[in-house]
Amino acid sequence: MADTQNSTNSDSNDNANQANQTDQAVASGNAYELIKKRLTEQGGRLETQTQTLNNARLEEFGSTQMQVIARTRIRTEYNCVAQDMVQVGDYLLFGYNVFMGLKRASNIKDVLSLYRLNEPVGNEEEYQLEEVDLKGTFLAQDAFVQDFNELYRYYKQTRLIQITVKDSKLLLAFQIGERITDIRVFRFALDFSQGTPESAQVAYVDNRGERDIELPPAYDFDWIDTTRDQMVNGKYPHMNILDTIFVETVGGDLTIKIEDNTQSGQGIYSEPVNDRTQSLTDAEIAYAKVGSLILLKILPYREEDYRYFVYNTLTEAVLRLDAIGQSCVQLPEDHGIMFPGGYYLQTGEYKLFEANNVGATDLRFKRKIVSPNGEDVLFLFYDRDLGVTGLFPYNLIKKQLANPIYCNGMALAENGRLVLFSDQSEPSRIHPMQIWHTPYASHEYISELPESTSFYGKIGNKELVRGISDLYSITRLIDNQSVSQKLYEELTNNTSRLFDSYYWLSEPELSEVASSIKEVTATAELVIDEFAKVQSIQKQTQTALADADTQQSEILRQIRVTSFESASDYVDQLSALRRQKGRLVSLEDLRYLDADKLQALQTQLEEAEGELAEKTVLFLSGEEALSSYEDILVDVSERLNTAETNAELKPVLEKIDETAQGLDLLTELLGTLDVADATVRTQIIDDISTIYASLNQSKAKLNHKRKNLGSAEAVAQFGAQFKLFGQSIANALSIANTPEKSDEQMAKLLVQLEELESQFADPETNSGDQFLADIISKREEIYETFENHKQQLLDARNRKAQNLGDGALRMLESIKKRTQSTGVTGFTEEEALNTYFAADGLVQKVRNIAKELQAMGFSVKADDIDARLKAIQIESYKSLKDKSDLFEDGGQIIKLGKHRFSVNTQPLDLTLLSRQQSDGNRVLNLHLTGTDYYEVLNNVELNALRPYWDMNIASESDTVYRAEYLAYSIIESAKNSQEGLTEARLYQAYDATVITLDVNGDIDNDSPLSKLVKAYATPRYQLGYDKGIHDHDATLLLMQILPTLREAGLLIYTPQVRALAQLFYWQLNIVQALA
Repeated sequence: MADTQNSTNSDSNDNANQANQTDQAVASGNAYELIKKRLTEQGGRLETQTQTLNNARLEEFGSTQMQVIARTRIRTEYNCVAQDMVQVGDYLLFGYNVFMGLKRASNIKDVLSLYRLNEPVGNEEEYQLEEVDLKGTFLAQDAFVQDFNELYRYYKQTRLIQITVKDSKLLLAFQIGERITDIRVFRFALDFSQGTPESAQVAYVDNRGERDIELPPAYDFDWIDTTRDQMVNGKYPHMNILDTIFVETVGGDLTIKIEDNTQSGQGIYSEPVNDRTQSLTDAEIAYAKVGSLILLKILPYREEDYRYFVYNTLTEAVLRLDAIGQSCVQLPEDHGIMFPGGYYLQTGEYKLFEANNVGATDLRFKRKIVSPNGEDVLFLFYDRDLGVTGLFPYNLIKKQLANPIYCNGMALAENGRLVLFSDQSEPSRIHPMQIWHTPYASHEYISELPESTSFYGKIGNKELVRGISDLYSITRLIDNQSVSQKLYEELTNNTSRLFDSYYWLSEPELSEVASSIKEVTATAELVIDEFAKVQSIQKQTQTALADADTQQSEILRQIRVTSFESASDYVDQLSALRRQKGRLVSLEDLRYLDADKLQALQTQLEEAEGELAEKTVLFLSGEEALSSYEDILVDVSERLNTAETNAELKPVLEKIDETAQGLDLLTELLGTLDVADATVRTQIIDDISTIYASLNQSKAKLNHKRKNLGSAEAVAQFGAQFKLFGQSIANALSIANTPEKSDEQMAKLLVQLEELESQFADPETNSGDQFLADIISKREEIYETFENHKQQLLDARNRKAQNLGDGALRMLESIKKRTQSTGVTGFTEEEALNTYFAADGLVQKVRNIAKELQAMGFSVKADDIDARLKAIQIESYKSLKDKSDLFEDGGQIIKLGKHRFSVNTQPLDLTLLSRQQSDGNRVLNLHLTGTDYYEVLNNVELNALRPYWDMNIASESDTVYRAEYLAYSIIESAKNSQEGLTEARLYQAYDATVITLDVNGDIDNDSPLSKLVKAYATPRYQLGYDKGIHDHDATLLLMQILPTLREAGLLIYTPQVRALAQLFYWQLNIVQALA
């Protein structure tokens, strides 16, 4: 391990250089390749260190390989067919079927015999199987002998089919009918309480063990049938399986997809089905989740055999494995699955064995035997019809399943020695046996071996095997060629869990391995991010190549179906081939491109182009080859003569240009092809030149006509568009409600103006000069208008920002007074202070102002307000702390040691109040609140207002009630038509209220008059009106006053006024009479 340490240190010195290379690779777009290379190197180093660790384990605990160590034979008295064999204690129980002419088995020895395996002693080289007399053994128990004799006496077709040990029971199965399921099973109980199996006691129980001998389920997981709830409808409906894969059997194919896309029938795997007309629900679909694998069991409609598939979520690959239909179980440590035909690992590795040579087609899982070291697991599969057992040894470290061994009987001893035999085609007295050395000893046997106290001995062989297996799993994931995002994520997760699962990896003895694991973890996290980019690039490249393939297929199909009756047909198809060639060339620069497929497409295209070019030359050599172009020229000439607008001339110009391109292609083609007859080449070129001359004449005529027609059309069109542009200016001004939007709208209008200028600036007709002056004038008008508009918006924004800032400063002063006061208005608890700053409306208003200023672009002012608020908050906490340390009784008393001093926390405000003097008179005094300062104020004007000194509010005095004043105010406002009131509206509300009076004369609060009084009193809160009291009383007063006022007539005026009025009218009558 010292060499490994030196190597690791040497490699770690290059980490800085590798990091620099990684940065350069990222800059050049090749980061994934470089990181993947580094990961591969680290994986190789980890694999070498793991191999060193495994060698140290083998040196400490030894290695036990499964291998043949000897061959021997059993001799029977009669010719027989060997059937089965098991180990019972230190005996080998051998079973067979004897047929001696018409004589059938008549005693136990004709079916069963016991043997003892003797190891070589001295100079002997072979194992010997010594037959044991049945007398005194468990086969001689009276109950068993009686049941055995009765079985053969009453059932003529009786034959031994199986011997097995299961759940501390020895089971002997005999077929008693024509069917293999017609059996009778003898049971013996195995008692291991007295020690090792060699001294085991075997006691006969009964002949009713049919249930005990049943094989376990063929699968150690459950198949889940899909339901209609998992169906996703669409053009190509499919079954949603775990939101991971999607299966369909419609359209003649069984398709497995990894995208939930019902618009496409394409997937990662597809194969045909027999019935193309079946619907999705006609097929039977089941699935099972086994680690990172999803197993599928599918029976398409009108088919008899299920199809089995394995989908690997790590590699996103599908493999059809019908062999799991017989039986399938999970490998230990979540390594994957195994079945009679091979195995499949979670990493995507798999191996399939060739068909067995014993003809076993229905192997079912029987049991598994785990070696004490935890490194090897032996899976047993059994074919009941043939009596064949398949042995499948699996190694956890190598993650490999060895070639299977098939036999008819096997006996496994406690020390791991295995004796097995295979069936012979004919009855015989000699039955060859193989003796194997295996690691599958019993735990009791291993426990008797001495324990090691070394570093590895303390960890334990089984624990080391698990850890080494996981380390090899990591190296296999790194070397896996079927990379995917999930595979790299699995790699990261596995490496991250190693130190949690195996504490001993952190020991100093394994520091090199721990360092390599950490490097792999870090690199795997890097490669995940880069691989996501690679996947995106790969998908884009694959899509581009697939689109090119589809386009090329369509082009070749068009060539096959085209009749080629004119030269233009050849030109069109040649043009399509040339364009496709350009597409393929542009794909060459794409990364992760399938170069072989692109080369195949290019080769196919070149062949098609060469073949079509030869046909084109052959066609052009004919006399009528260019007749289609002559027809085009005739059509162009007719359309030129009849065209009256530029719009009608435009398609004619496009036709001329298209025809010219076709002639250019023909000329180029003639230059690249080898035409044997020079006369033919000359004739073709002359014909093309003639067409060119006519085409140029038509184009010149078209340009002349465009110039004549374009001037009048342009003037009318420019006028209409210029008028529309003027309306756009007004609309843009209405949208531009901020300076930024003003600039944006001005830029849009200038772009439109540029487009308008370019639209009417025709270089061929020079028609744009007459509009240039209008466009320049309009451009200057736009500049001036929007600049003025922008300045107005900026001024308004600045004013608003100034007002908001001033308001925020005033609010901050209020907050400061509220939170830093030491009086009753301050805070005494930190929780209350926190609540205030978190939820108070004034604080929230300040924060909202700061956000609004920030949104308006006044970030400095907004930051200043936030800073001031935070400063106030900090100072408030300091003030609260000082208050709690120095003050008592809510800040009213200062404590200094044992002394207490009262504190006046009232603010110094100047007030005016009346005060009684010693002589009993009340005079006005100026007073400073919180002090004893009073100063008499002798003012004539104020003294004249003595009756009002004690009035608290303007709406109530000693003689006038507030409700009376409210009723009076309503009547006066109605007389003067103020506050939205008129006499007509007031009396209308009164009349409507009279109708709503109840029998007691009470007024409803929702009556019209009540609502009118409430609406009038609500905004006059400064007059002290209490809702529900004064407005109610005022309503009652109005209900009494309004009818009196309506019926009083002239009595509403005072007697003096009425007398003066009568005197006026009397004198007026006299004057009129004298006149």
